[in-house]
Amino acid sequence: AMRLIEQFMLEANETVARHCVRHKLPALYRVHELPDPLKLKKLQQVFWRFGVTTPMARLQKPSGFNEVCEQIRELPNREQLQVLLLRCMALAVYRTENLGHFGLAAEFYAHFTSPIRRYPDLLVHRAIKHLEARRKPVNFDYDVPAMEALGTQCSEAEKRADEATRDVDDWLKCEFMSDSLGETFEGTVTGVTSFGLFVELDGIHATGLVHVSSLSNDYYHFDAQSRCLRGERSGAVHRLADKLKVRVARVDLDERKIDFELVEPDQAAAKRSKPKRSSRKGRGKRQ
Repeated sequence: AMRLIEQFMLEANETVARHCVRHKLPALYRVHELPDPLKLKKLQQVFWRFGVTTPMARLQKPSGFNEVCEQIRELPNREQLQVLLLRCMALAVYRTENLGHFGLAAEFYAHFTSPIRRYPDLLVHRAIKHLEARRKPVNFDYDVPAMEALGTQCSEAEKRADEATRDVDDWLKCEFMSDSLGETFEGTVTGVTSFGLFVELDGIHATGLVHVSSLSNDYYHFDAQSRCLRGERSGAVHRLADKLKVRVARVDLDERKIDFELVEPDQAAAKRSKPKRSSRKGRGKRQ
C-alpha cells in the first residue's frame, strides 16, 4: 500500500510538471542533474576493488546506478558503498528550467505533492490554479525572474535546514560517545584525506577522524588518485571501506568532532600493502 501511494505521488508530480511545461507557465521544477564525471571516475577505482565493474559511462544513466546497486547489495560493505555512491550525485534544487530528475529517471518533475508540505509546492499549486481559471501565462502573478529568485531562496533554505539537521545529529552522536573515551570499536573507513582517515563505527554510525599525525608507526603520503594513505617505509595502505579497530581518543561537543586512534595499526594495513593486480586484458575491458 505504501509503495502504491508513493507511485501515485510520483505520477502526480511528473504530470503537473509536464502540464506546466506544455503551457509555458513559470513554475518551479525539482531539478536533479547528472553526477560529476570526475567523482564517478574516482569512485569507480574504489568499486573495482570489490568486484563492481560497471563502466563509468553507464553511471551517467539512472539504469547504470541501479545496476551498481544490484551488484553491491550482497557485499559486506554495502552500506558504506551506497553512501559513496550517493556522494557522487548532484544536489537537487528548484529551478524554473525543467532539466529533469536524474535520481528518479524522470524527464519532468515538480513538487506538487509531498509528505511534508513545502513552499515550492504552493507555488506550483498557484500555477495550476491559474491555468484552471483559463488565464494566460502572461497574466500570472510571477514572471520567470521572480520565480527563479524564489527557487534560489527555497533551495538555500532547504540546504540550511539539512545542515541544521546534520549539526544536531552530530552533536547527539558526540554526546553519546562522550561516555566511551578510551573504549575500542570496530569501524569502516568512509573517507580518506591528506590529513587522515574518517572512520564510521559499525552499528553506531558515529564518525570520527584518525588524524595522520596519530599514525606514528610510519610517515604516510596521500595518494589522491587511489584515495589512500600509503606508508613511506612499510608500504602499509589505508583505503576507503577498510575495516579498522579504533579507540575513542577525544570528543569535542562544541566542535561536534570525535577523534580516534588506531589500535594495532600495522597489522591490517600491512596485509593490504600488496593488492592483487588485474590482468591487462581485464583492465582494458573495464575502461
